[in-house]
Amino acid sequence: MIERAPGGPGIPPTWTSSAKDMVGCALGASRLWFTLGFGIVNKVYYPRVDIPQIRDLGFIIADGEGFWAEVKRVANYRMRLLAPGVPAVEVVHEHERYTLRLRIAPSVRRDVLAIECRLDGDPKLRLYALLAPHLGATGYGNHAAVVMYRRRRTLWAEQGPFGATLSAVDGKQRDAIGRASAGYVGSSDGWQDFHCNGRMTWEYERAGPGNVALIAELPRSVVLALGFGSSAESAATLAIGSLLQPFDSLLQQHIAPWQAWHAERSERHAVPLDVPPALAEEYLVSTIVLRTHQDKTYPGAMVASLSIPWGDSGNEHGGYHLGWPRDLVETAGALLALGGRGWPLLTGERGHYELAAGRDLLEAMARMASPGGMLPEQVWDADPIPSRRLAPGQPSGSAMPLVWAHAEFIKLMVSRHQGRRATAGHAFWWLHAPIREFHAGARLAIALPRPADVHWGRDGWRDAADEATRDSGLGFHVAVLDVAHLAPGERVDFTWRWQDSGMWQSRDYTVAPLPPGDAPASRSPDPGGHFPILNSRT
Repeated sequence: MIERAPGGPGIPPTWTSSAKDMVGCALGASRLWFTLGFGIVNKVYYPRVDIPQIRDLGFIIADGEGFWAEVKRVANYRMRLLAPGVPAVEVVHEHERYTLRLRIAPSVRRDVLAIECRLDGDPKLRLYALLAPHLGATGYGNHAAVVMYRRRRTLWAEQGPFGATLSAVDGKQRDAIGRASAGYVGSSDGWQDFHCNGRMTWEYERAGPGNVALIAELPRSVVLALGFGSSAESAATLAIGSLLQPFDSLLQQHIAPWQAWHAERSERHAVPLDVPPALAEEYLVSTIVLRTHQDKTYPGAMVASLSIPWGDSGNEHGGYHLGWPRDLVETAGALLALGGRGWPLLTGERGHYELAAGRDLLEAMARMASPGGMLPEQVWDADPIPSRRLAPGQPSGSAMPLVWAHAEFIKLMVSRHQGRRATAGHAFWWLHAPIREFHAGARLAIALPRPADVHWGRDGWRDAADEATRDSGLGFHVAVLDVAHLAPGERVDFTWRWQDSGMWQSRDYTVAPLPPGDAPASRSPDPGGHFPILNSRT
């Protein structure tokens, strides 16, 4: 093995296409999010939902005699979820000479993504993994190496405060990485080796700093563990630890919390039974998308999309990895629509007006989805422009998935089932920015920073009742008061008792319904002059 790869620092780095097949995360301690596109893993985020760490993890299949195929470029694959409503995915790539089956799931306890691979077909064929690290959200300044760590051959990458490693075992838990190489993208990486020589001939031990990539020869049946940490050593420890259990065990540990989450959600709002199977499936996929986009370091934070619009044209990861207030507004709307935890809900607002007019756009929205159910931000509706890969009815290259689109799909489903707009008629009252008035016919949502029991009544505490808050999943707790029957001239009186201390709030509050057409008074800021992130949508 040659110590240093030539050709540094490599070509200018780019991200991948924004078109995703699926997004996912584990509902556990793991701080890892993944996206799939073109049948492979093409971005993993760690330790926050806004920091992508790899460009992609793909595969080459070759016979060592001149035939080779990169599966994402062949792009003949099908995929399915391994359990309904759970981001655990099977991808099957097919070719006249081979079938490659991938099963992909994150670890619940570790910052690791596991991939089970099985290659069938022509016995001459071998499997190769290609890893392109973009640690710290950039392809610049990365270091790559092939390293022996705890007696296992490991693909190793570092940049700044981040490390990533790829380890592998066969069916007998033996180290499964054979020949391996680190190189510079565009000059000495593994893909260039196959492009130039038709087989793997280069073996370089190290590359970097620069735009680097790694390649490893694998057996036909193998389990990979892609780990992340604050150093390559910590990432390798996590990856190797995850490989000590069978893949099926890791998979079931991932599926169980998602099924429990869906069971809790379904108690409040199940998938309507009277919808076509395709819409019910898209509804479940949309719940995956919305739940996945929430951050774990900062409860309630989320991003607009785990994709990078037109990402294959540059190194910038763009504004869709920021938290947008409009998304959080729609999240609160989803909380009310589904009667449970808050989800980031966004676009398709026109659909509500079409539904009110007796026209249903749900089927049209579902047809815009990718084979994996991802809804795009935009669909091209003009003449085709082949040079820009734009075609009528196809995604334009902007964000896909966009949580706004999936949110609106869910709200439209709920609206159609209920026969009214799902989030129409809700007013938010915030402790740090209270409202004094709301439109008559609305329901009143009391948003508090901690769990509480809201005690409320009308016109001097008549018909008093208690309503416990629920955790929105967005950093606040909310109690929805059914005050839609109150007429202008009446009022709502309320206060609350904190559940943790048992102490009552030191004062009472009053909110009054307004006649139709009247504008509510402006909100009052908190003493620091700050207004809430989520504004009223009344």
